[in-house]
Amino acid sequence: MDSDDQVTKRVLGNIQPTPAEVVLLHTSLSGIRRHFFASLRAKQFLDVKGVVYYQIDANRDFSSAANLGDAQLFDKLKADGLLKLDPLASDGTILMPQIFVDGVFIGDDIAIQDLEEDNDFDWIISRKACGACLSDKDEDAQICPNCNQAFKTLVPPELIYSGSVQQIYRGCNTGTQEGTVFEHPTFFTRNSVVLENQLQSNGDDIYGDTDIGLEDTPNIVESVSTSSKGNMIANKLNSENDPNEDLEENKDEDNNSRLVSNNSEVDLSTLY
Repeated sequence: MDSDDQVTKRVLGNIQPTPAEVVLLHTSLSGIRRHFFASLRAKQFLDVKGVVYYQIDANRDFSSAANLGDAQLFDKLKADGLLKLDPLASDGTILMPQIFVDGVFIGDDIAIQDLEEDNDFDWIISRKACGACLSDKDEDAQICPNCNQAFKTLVPPELIYSGSVQQIYRGCNTGTQEGTVFEHPTFFTRNSVVLENQLQSNGDDIYGDTDIGLEDTPNIVESVSTSSKGNMIANKLNSENDPNEDLEENKDEDNNSRLVSNNSEVDLSTLY
């Protein structure tokens, strides 16, 4: 029978990078029980999905004892205005858990489950859909063409390679096995001045890469894309099978494009 170490090495040896940077802000402190159990549900969801994500623990006692940079990252997220308040609390309590994909808040444990049921979650973490408005986008897009949401990385490379942040895959810290820690490749800018110029020039400029935050970046909007990911795949397959086929035949499929229903739409405005 394999030992725990052997099982861990085998699991981590088959790790596949998640295209997008996924960050889970959670708490290991059971002071607020619903936050604690919601954090466990979010972790279990990401582990079962096989997502490679960064885990930031709001429990400062744990992060300090483990010599992690979680407190530093938490304070940076709070200073940048990215953290959402708990709508069920009136004392300014921070919502737990919170999930970010390429710097965009996509919700808590319930929201990511809704995204999964609507087949949107995989598109977001694959960088093929915007986490703010769910519209289709290119994988290397620096801003959403639909809602102008800017994308950025939240975890500095120095924290990744120094082991000061936990990179989790299926419940295991990838930092425990040499060679499995990786940095998410990104073309995203961290310069708000360049970003402003980019928005004004309709996305034709090339971004610089500095260390200034995106505090003035436009936030989540209410618009929802009506484009169909299913139609996009079908059109691609049709064009590959018959390159001479007239694409005009696919126009009728637009009438069946998927809309996000009122019952399953993730209303992130309630989380502010």
